[in-house]
Amino acid sequence: MFQYLQIFYRPGLLIQEIVHQSKTHTFALRVAFLFGALQSIPIIMSTGLVDPETGAEGISGGGFIPLKVIIGGILGLGVFYIFALALKTFGRWFGAKVESKEVRTALGIGIIPWTVLFLIFFASITLVDPRLILSQFFPFFFIGFIYGFTILLIALSKTLNIGFLKTFLLFIFAYATTFFPLLTLVRLYFGA
Repeated sequence: MFQYLQIFYRPGLLIQEIVHQSKTHTFALRVAFLFGALQSIPIIMSTGLVDPETGAEGISGGGFIPLKVIIGGILGLGVFYIFALALKTFGRWFGAKVESKEVRTALGIGIIPWTVLFLIFFASITLVDPRLILSQFFPFFFIGFIYGFTILLIALSKTLNIGFLKTFLLFIFAYATTFFPLLTLVRLYFGA
């Protein structure tokens, strides 16, 4: 597991070494599940299912919070698979010839920095006043977000064997074609 922390300081070399290993693919799927579960926490908090002050579940919650986070992780894993498929499919336009498993591995290992960043962010908001975190430490989290995005692009670029700019354009196009329709469906379902 600690070998994957090399993604923070040598992302290109690490991805080239481990992208074809089956145990790496399994670990990448675990990271994607954790990332999806972390992303579901603010949604659960903002829908009024949990009182943000006490952490207690509201009357309208009607369920067990860890189960909702696990469901969020499963849904996040589904979106992860769809996004990886979009990257592979649209990557052919740029000359990338790669298997879906390799794209999922690079994408999963590439989101480790974001997973760590969001874990630190949510833990710090829980421990300290959220206004203090947002006013004082926002620049650090923003720099971490940009750094994580750069690492993700490097990991995908090395796996797809295309240039950095092409990878960026591919990422933006795959994001637009994957997440905008999904967000529209979520908004229609929740009526937001």
